[in-house]
Amino acid sequence: MKLHMKNIVKAFAVLAGVSALAACNKYAEYNWTPFVSLDVRSATITESDPATVWTLPVHLYNHDGACTVTYTVEAVSAKEGVDYTLADASGVLSFPAGADTQNIVVNISGQPGVYTGNVKFAITLKSASDDVQIGNTNTCSVTIKDLDHPLTNLFGEYTINAVSVNEDGELDALKWTMHISPVEGSTNKILIDHITPFAVAYNIGDLTVTGTVSADQKTITIGYPQDTGTQASAFKLTENFTFYGHEGPSGGYIVADGVVTFTQDSDGVWKTTDSYGFSTPSDLAEYDMFYYYALVFSNLSDYPTTFVKK
Repeated sequence: MKLHMKNIVKAFAVLAGVSALAACNKYAEYNWTPFVSLDVRSATITESDPATVWTLPVHLYNHDGACTVTYTVEAVSAKEGVDYTLADASGVLSFPAGADTQNIVVNISGQPGVYTGNVKFAITLKSASDDVQIGNTNTCSVTIKDLDHPLTNLFGEYTINAVSVNEDGELDALKWTMHISPVEGSTNKILIDHITPFAVAYNIGDLTVTGTVSADQKTITIGYPQDTGTQASAFKLTENFTFYGHEGPSGGYIVADGVVTFTQDSDGVWKTTDSYGFSTPSDLAEYDMFYYYALVFSNLSDYPTTFVKK
């Protein structure tokens, strides 16, 4: 019995020693098969001028001898020699005996000043010498983030002023904050939230819509119909009015003739005199008076909706 107990104590001592070594060694693994692995599976680097020097560590586990590792680089949507260049184009990493980390070095510039959208390339480990296996983290997808969207100057926060018809049938002057943001993959589309006076007045929600920007970036056109996601539709022509679909008594008509066009003046103020901004509940049987005011005040030439960047 004493002999068995001693063996058990020795076994626990060995396990404790292995655990201690693992705690000291950043790359220790309980699987003793030699293998090589990339440090990360993905990375995003912002384009810059001069180029950013980006380093991708490659780790060798459970192998003390020399080792040679090969890898490939696939351009995907990026262009080698334009968006990025390899510091060493050989595609080979050499690990001297005792080394556990080598680096793949890439100079990443993107194309500052030129809008390309985000572009990608990928680095993949292919083979290793001396019976070293390729680990699970064998491919890294790299995104070069483009900073040159052609509509960058439009993106941001705005103060918007408009009018709406209140429950007493009177005009209310409204002032609030809205935002313009990009549409992924588009160079002439923008997302605009909180642009509808009725939605602001009755706290309905953001009602984000899509606008089209002209080539000279002086005109924004908002068409119909549009799906707002949380509401049935936005800017959908109904009885010569643009209908914002809502459920129940919070529904409303936005007075607009098919499209709403905003034009920027020399002071940077965006303005429309389209029939836009007056609102009436959608339940016309209950709210005939609101429908009347919408018809009477449908010409907004004297009540332009404007917004300006903060």
